[in-house]
Amino acid sequence: MKRTTAILISACVAMIVFSCARDAEEQSPITYKRVMTSWVKTHYPERISDTTASGTYILEEIPGTGEKPMDSSFVFVHYTKYYLDGNINSSNREEIARQLMQYNESDYYGSAIWQLGKGFIPVGVEEVLKEMRAGGSVKIALPLSASTVDSLKYNLFSEREDDDNYLYTLSLDRIEQDITSFGEKTMEAYRDSLFPGLEPMKAGFYFKKLLETVTEEDGNDTDTIADKSSVYVRYVARRLFDNKVFDTNIQDTAKKYGLYVSGKQYSPLSITFYRDSSTMASENSMVAGFTYAVNRMKYNEAAVTFFDSDHGYGDKGSGTSVPEYAPLCFTIWTGKNNE
Repeated sequence: MKRTTAILISACVAMIVFSCARDAEEQSPITYKRVMTSWVKTHYPERISDTTASGTYILEEIPGTGEKPMDSSFVFVHYTKYYLDGNINSSNREEIARQLMQYNESDYYGSAIWQLGKGFIPVGVEEVLKEMRAGGSVKIALPLSASTVDSLKYNLFSEREDDDNYLYTLSLDRIEQDITSFGEKTMEAYRDSLFPGLEPMKAGFYFKKLLETVTEEDGNDTDTIADKSSVYVRYVARRLFDNKVFDTNIQDTAKKYGLYVSGKQYSPLSITFYRDSSTMASENSMVAGFTYAVNRMKYNEAAVTFFDSDHGYGDKGSGTSVPEYAPLCFTIWTGKNNE
């Protein structure tokens, strides 16, 4: 009789965990807390008392041997986020993407970069990261009460974090105190390998012409791009964090790097040219670094530019292809016609 009662109790706990955890709108905070407590008691009973101040459970841990982050450090993290039923919500791990048959050549599978101490990441996640050392990893159960953020900034936390209980695996890959300096060093390494001696034209922005139009002797430079006229641009975009091409509008290049999409039109990008590069960026809805480069070109030229995230997609990145704080490189060709 006792064995039957135990089985019934266990079944009831499982029903609470796997039905209530996904039905966010019908649950109260107290119910969420009970669901999380029941889940931990069932799956990690030895860890029921191993919590942070916010009530986040530390389920598994492999200590790192590197440095510990400071209050405002930038932490480089690989993560996988799970529902309590074991299904994956999201991940930036390449092996997970391949297992789920969701791998994409244009996606970035390096570390996410988050700044601590600014309210940009859930309080429970931050508590755990602050106690880790570089090279370590943990598995945590993040309750609803520890999921709040002050500002919706990073992609992973841009949607409501306070609508469910979650599990996370976190690997602390690297710690940097100055993300601007890290971006500069990344660009300098790229410069030194391909364009030694090239100096930035402005802080965080490099530019070099690869093919230049020579001005005619009579001074009638027919290849100069007039203000508010159209220029057609082909480009190859590369991330400097992992040195991978992630976008292009050149069909052969797309095929070369595994980016080709059947049925997609690989045609030059039409841009309205403005002498003022800030106007060109806003009018064409483009990142500043790209338009800074085009602004310095004539028709029928080729150039390479690489720039920091202040001239690119900033501290938020762009979708799954451009991570936070990413320096980028573009090779650009300009033309008069759409061909």
